[in-house]
Amino acid sequence: MQYVDFGNTGIKVSRLGFGCMRLPMTEVGGKRVVDEDAAASMLRKGAELGINYFDSGYVYHEGMSEIILGRAVKGIRDKVYISTKSPGYIVRKPGDYRRIL
Repeated sequence: MQYVDFGNTGIKVSRLGFGCMRLPMTEVGGKRVVDEDAAASMLRKGAELGINYFDSGYVYHEGMSEIILGRAVKGIRDKVYISTKSPGYIVRKPGDYRRIL
């Protein structure tokens, strides 16, 4: 795996990041949901192969992407870097931004 400087932070992140916008899906009770076992397996395998930069977003997979990513990296959280996005378009009133963050 190739690593690059993350700005001037002293952190080295994998040149290849793992995006969590399109995790594997399955159907449960007629509804499409993230296949958490398959997603966790993929995320952990990526980390085993040297990926240490994971990218998610609050609204990905109806709010489940960050949660699933967090569960998947439990136990190796100190070895990975996670980037996410703040959905400014859903901030409507004072306090929304802090609650969402």
